[in-house]
Amino acid sequence: MIKQIKYEGDKYYYFNNNFNNGLNILLGENANGKSTFTYLIIYALGGKVPYFEKDCKEPISAILDDTNNYVELTLMINNKVYVLNRKIGSNYISIYDKSKEEYISLNLNRTGYFYEKEGRTFSDWILDNIGINLVEINQHSTTHRVNFDDLMRLMYYDQKTENEKIISEFAINTSNFYKNGIVMRRTIFEILISEFFKEYYDTYFYLKEILKDKEEKVQKKNAIVELIQNLSRNIGYTSDDKVLNKLEKSKKELSRLINIRKDINSENSFEDSVVFRLTELQKETVSLITEKNSLKGYIEEINEDLNKALIVRENLKNDIKHLEKILFTSQYINIINEGKCPFCQEDLHIDNKKCICGSDKYLDYQRFIYSDKEYTNIMKSKIRGLKTANESIEYCEKEKQNMINRYKELEEQIYRNMYNIKQITEGANLNMNTAALDEITENIIRLKEEISGLEILKEKYDELAEVSRDIENVDQLIETYKKKLDELEEEKQRKIENNLIEFEEIYEKYLKSYYKGDIVNKISLDRNYMPKIGVYKEQSFNVPKRFFYYLSLLKLSIDKHINFPRFLIIDTLKSEGIDIENLKKITSYFNEFKDVECQIILTSGYEEHIKEFDKYVIERLTDSNKLLKKK
Repeated sequence: MIKQIKYEGDKYYYFNNNFNNGLNILLGENANGKSTFTYLIIYALGGKVPYFEKDCKEPISAILDDTNNYVELTLMINNKVYVLNRKIGSNYISIYDKSKEEYISLNLNRTGYFYEKEGRTFSDWILDNIGINLVEINQHSTTHRVNFDDLMRLMYYDQKTENEKIISEFAINTSNFYKNGIVMRRTIFEILISEFFKEYYDTYFYLKEILKDKEEKVQKKNAIVELIQNLSRNIGYTSDDKVLNKLEKSKKELSRLINIRKDINSENSFEDSVVFRLTELQKETVSLITEKNSLKGYIEEINEDLNKALIVRENLKNDIKHLEKILFTSQYINIINEGKCPFCQEDLHIDNKKCICGSDKYLDYQRFIYSDKEYTNIMKSKIRGLKTANESIEYCEKEKQNMINRYKELEEQIYRNMYNIKQITEGANLNMNTAALDEITENIIRLKEEISGLEILKEKYDELAEVSRDIENVDQLIETYKKKLDELEEEKQRKIENNLIEFEEIYEKYLKSYYKGDIVNKISLDRNYMPKIGVYKEQSFNVPKRFFYYLSLLKLSIDKHINFPRFLIIDTLKSEGIDIENLKKITSYFNEFKDVECQIILTSGYEEHIKEFDKYVIERLTDSNKLLKKK
């Protein structure tokens, strides 16, 4: 429910906080600003309004020629109050959550710095708040998400769309295949007439994640198979059984040779070759200890860099949070720049070298005042900085982990060397048969290398078996969730069909009531959910045909718990030659909604206005009292 709307620029302003539950009427004649009123609402809700754009052939000059202008919408969603602020010409919306006292800025598109910062759009935010799951349309190997502005096409009855087409085409690019296609039109209707199929869409997206997981596992399996083939060519063993058999034999042979070497060591004395080996071990150990000490210093340095980067990131996050508040409230800062008090709007009379509060702490306001564009650029710079800080932190953490791993390897190697030195020195009194020992040692080294290769191959076969089992488990999971999704799809379709029957009944009842039974044929919807009347009607019939379509959705949303958010904007019903009496007759159907838990915003001319609805009028526009007032 909209609570209030505000437009402000350097030249013009508008404010209205008379919105109520039920029916809200804005009266005015042509060129008074009735459509501009609805455009401001649509714009604040993330919609595209061509008349606010510079390349428009018929722009609304009062808005386009204004500067530092924005529209601010206060609305309530499920008893929570939010304030939306969108600067004219911007592709983001700043949101103030009154209950949390938090500010956030969200992109309208899935690109740009604001999207990178949050990973979601304004549409994602508002759909999440009104309880509608993200829905995807898969068409011709491409995927398109249904956004809030798509759903608005059956909540915004605009006067630009031909009434015969029913669903709004306001600001829809004719070359946009997705938004203009039948699939999108059908999907919009099905979503709005649905009954909050959270489980269905949760299952759909979970199944999508499982399929993605399977694809990654299949890629991993293919990589392992390729690696096994390369290792097998080098070692000469092509099956898991042969590898295990050879590995067992090689380990037994290695054990036998090690025992023989021990026997030789016990029978012989210490020789020069062993002294050489001892010297080499000592040199290597000294080198490893030096590297270890250096590495410890590097770890301390990178820890310091990491801590600095973490502080920078935290500062940038705080700066961004502060800037989001400024982006929302920068219009108040501009008031100071105009030399007016931000509270009473009277001219400021500040004594030289004094603050606005009167204290002697002089504050140079100009240093803190930027334009909206400058604030946006500062925000982008901060987001870029945050991205760089995150990359630095990620790099430092990775480097730190690599160094820690290397540090552990060095400790282990030093321990092994010290153990070997101890073993050699303990056997210094023995006389060794060097020739026999060298031959056995060479064989041991060869076997160790062979065993190492076989163990890697065995490990890869084990990995292959594991990933194959994982794929089998995922396949079973996919089958389970496909079956569940099919069942939920059937339930979803059954509910949609039931709601569709009720919609048709409501729609038929409205039309037959309007024409006093003159339409005798059964009124229904075709496969694209468009009305089938069955008889020829005059051109002016398109107005009630379209109007009651929107009203039937609203009525169904009140009678049943469906996605349609009980919110409807109607921008002037007067069109296509419909006479005033019939317009008044159509307007009279708002009687059943005037005090119901919903919100209808209607713009109307004075001529077709019904006097009994006077108490629901929230604004009266005239030639001398147009919507946008000059400052």
